[in-house]
Amino acid sequence: MFLSTEGILTFEAAGVNGTVWVQDTEPVVAGRWYFIAVRFDAIAQQLKLDILECKRRWLSSVRRRITEVRQCEIVPNEGIFVLGARSLISRPRGVAIPKGCLNGKVDRPRLWSRCLTDEEVEHLGRDGDPLELLDGLVGCWDLSQGVGTRSVVDISGNGFHGQACNMPMRAVVGANWNGSCISYAADPSQYGAIWFHEDDLDDCAWETDFVVTTSEDWQSGVYAVRLTAGDSIDYVPFYLRPAASQAKNRVLFLAPTNTYLAYGNEKQFQVIWTDPEFIEKSTDVEVEVKPLDRFLLSHPELGASIYDLHPDGSGICHSSRLRPVLTMRPQFLHWLHNQARHFAADLYLLEWLEQQQIAYDVATDEDLHLHGESLLADYPVVITGSHPEYWTFSMLHGLESYLESGGKLVYLGGNGFYWVTAMDDTAPHFIEVRRGVSGIRAWTSHPGEVMLATTGEPGGLWRHRGLPPNSLCGVGFASEGWGGAPGYVRTQGSLDPSASFIFEGVSDDEIIGDFGFIMNGAAGDEIDRLDYSLGTPDETLRLATTELRHSDYYQLVVEDCSFVLPGLGGTEEPRVRSDLTYLEDRNGGAVFSTGSINWIGSLPWNDGQNNVSTITRNVIRRFADLS
Repeated sequence: MFLSTEGILTFEAAGVNGTVWVQDTEPVVAGRWYFIAVRFDAIAQQLKLDILECKRRWLSSVRRRITEVRQCEIVPNEGIFVLGARSLISRPRGVAIPKGCLNGKVDRPRLWSRCLTDEEVEHLGRDGDPLELLDGLVGCWDLSQGVGTRSVVDISGNGFHGQACNMPMRAVVGANWNGSCISYAADPSQYGAIWFHEDDLDDCAWETDFVVTTSEDWQSGVYAVRLTAGDSIDYVPFYLRPAASQAKNRVLFLAPTNTYLAYGNEKQFQVIWTDPEFIEKSTDVEVEVKPLDRFLLSHPELGASIYDLHPDGSGICHSSRLRPVLTMRPQFLHWLHNQARHFAADLYLLEWLEQQQIAYDVATDEDLHLHGESLLADYPVVITGSHPEYWTFSMLHGLESYLESGGKLVYLGGNGFYWVTAMDDTAPHFIEVRRGVSGIRAWTSHPGEVMLATTGEPGGLWRHRGLPPNSLCGVGFASEGWGGAPGYVRTQGSLDPSASFIFEGVSDDEIIGDFGFIMNGAAGDEIDRLDYSLGTPDETLRLATTELRHSDYYQLVVEDCSFVLPGLGGTEEPRVRSDLTYLEDRNGGAVFSTGSINWIGSLPWNDGQNNVSTITRNVIRRFADLS
């Protein structure tokens, strides 16, 4: 059973003398549920197709029944029973690759070894219990069970359980969802569906071509395998944590690998062609689609990011590292401002640390999720990358426990600790994100589908879970823009004696960071502000700010807008700003926050001889007790 290229439902059977089929009379309508029954009556030699357009609120449903007499001796199928695809191709390591994929939902599939009567089909069409028709029942799959796993559970009693391939979207509403619940945990019976997409991707299952063997005398750091093919060069990065036998350095760089995955192979540059007005209102630089962007567009088999859409227009909620992530490269330039972002931008920090002779180890978001506080406990200082946006509850708990125990955090980014993210402890190579209905987002979750299948927790913003980034590090997301990046001016808080060490070597009237390798300034791209009403602790010092220094390319984030009114841009709205803050507790824990993605891009400016570098060096050396 499949949809033709015209969207017409077709039931096809392989016969001894060729293929026989029966087809609907009109295309299905996208976004609607249909009850479908296909039957082959071997005695009457009939193919039957029943289609019931499911009820939409108070609107009448429509039923069609098409019967075709087809002389046919059916060829037995020796293969496996496949849902959501026409066939599967086996690949190494037991991974199956689906072919002829469906873009759409399948809800409560059932299979009988006999031809059901019209009355029995009508019973099922009224949501009747299939277990009342046990005669000939082969399989009855309850897709609401095991939603956080790859298991597909058969409740017929015959044990024909299945496996989900390529992480299709689960914990999605079925045809019988009536809005009475918004969580599959509240009523699993309304969540008996899987949403299949042709570009779902969990594991490319590529064969191994070579192995890089490390040894204990390698220092912890970020490495890359250099690949060449003619004139083409590629770098495949990897992280090396310190060996158990090695003495740990006093500084840990926590690489925001969940963010790298979230943006992995992102294709949002297509907005250049689909919505030129978006570009005009977002940036004052000339946007350029680069060869790598075009390569990703022509190779959909490499998967996309959770900022992209599936072919049916629904948002992508999974991203995996078991594939080539070509946007995670040192030479990658982001299409929106033609400069380094994410992994490539974070290399500015590592370059600067080595330039300043500050020894460091590295770890990843995945490490923190799996090991929690124990990963951080041996380090006096933890430094983030430029955009630590995607955090799991386990990661947040680990960082909070570390700070509570006297640890110190240097948050060198913007828009951090923002999206609720899920990881599977047994398969931590992928992340899951549901966008919810608020926040700056590329797509909005469908009604009833905000809950994360992996963990069963509500998705969306951590702010709406009562865990805003402000309460963790003093600042939270305020705005984004790609039209200019001003420097900071110092505030009265910078004169507090407890913060004096931060500004050693920096005069009171200096503009901080009105330079840099990214957008020519330290405060740009996505920026965070101090806001006591959003959970910023009272003890937090506001050291410097860009208040009313941004252009109107920067607008207030939607979650801060109770009403949509004029005057929410950077030239008029004081909440559109980046704040430099310092927070310390009696237990010794402390957080220094820069509130900007671009801060890291200013560190190595003028060979590190600049006030952004001075301030950051002062903080790290004091936190790490480095002489």
